[in-house]
This record gives sequence, C-alpha cells and structure tokens, in this order.
Amino acid sequence: MRKTMTFWLLILIMLTVTGCTEKNSLVEGTYVSNDSAVNYSISKAQYILKEITEETYILANSANVIEDSAYSNNQKYYSFNLYFFLDYSNSYVRIDTHSFKYVGGSHSLYNATLKYQSDDFSINEAFVFDCSSNSIFWFDGNGAETRLNFIFTNNKEA
Repeated sequence: MRKTMTFWLLILIMLTVTGCTEKNSLVEGTYVSNDSAVNYSISKAQYILKEITEETYILANSANVIEDSAYSNNQKYYSFNLYFFLDYSNSYVRIDTHSFKYVGGSHSLYNATLKYQSDDFSINEAFVFDCSSNSIFWFDGNGAETRLNFIFTNNKEA
C-alpha cells in the first residue's frame, strides 16, 4: 500500500511541476536507449511503436497496446513492444506491458505494468512512460530512488 501511495504521490508532484500544456502525440518508430542501467541485470532497452486498428487494440485486451491521448477525435492506437537487453543471456527479451493509462501533464505521462518471468530474471512492476522525453522509469519500494531509467532515441532521428 505504501509503495502504491508513494508512486501516485510522485506522479502528482511531477504533474504539478510540469503543469498542463499541449499533449504530445505518440510517434511510430523503433526507439533505442542511449544509456544503461546501473546495478541491474539490464544494460539497455528498446521499444517499438506501430499504429494499429481500433479492433486490434480492443482484441489485445490491454496487453502491449497504448491509446494515444493526444487525439480526442480520430483516436490512434499503437502496439507497444518493449525489449530489455539482459546481460546474463546477452540478448533482448520481450517484456509484456499491460494497462496503459494516461496520467496527463505537459510530458504526456502514462502508467502501465511491466511483466516478465524466466528462471534467471523476473519483473512485475508499475512503471511510467513519458512520451515527450521518450523515457520509461519506475521506483523502488520506498519511492525515493529511481530503480531504472531509460531515455530513448527514435532510430529515424538518430
């Protein structure tokens, strides 16, 4: 309970600090992290946004899909495929994302859940996706320290 309250308090503070301005829309593409995680078994990450139909979005039942909050008319929907590069296996693994919810703010923040399970690595965490800075992050159990923060660059822009 404390972890959840701390998480929402941090989101509220971020929204207050950033203010409410124009929403940023999602941009289709492959995004690759420019940095690496410290004290974690993940050294880099990437995500792929691809526009999909409303029907595909509905059928996905909130798994690995996101609705673009910038459009009130003519909604846009995207598949959101997230991959972490695990050091121990020296390869990318697909991380399931679930239940993206638009939070708001000038950075167009979304909350969602990460899920992955293997013999050597597992994760089941709430995280924040910031589409204006193309970053994902989440917090430790105390909410005081970032566990992991990746900033991405669209391959088309690199």
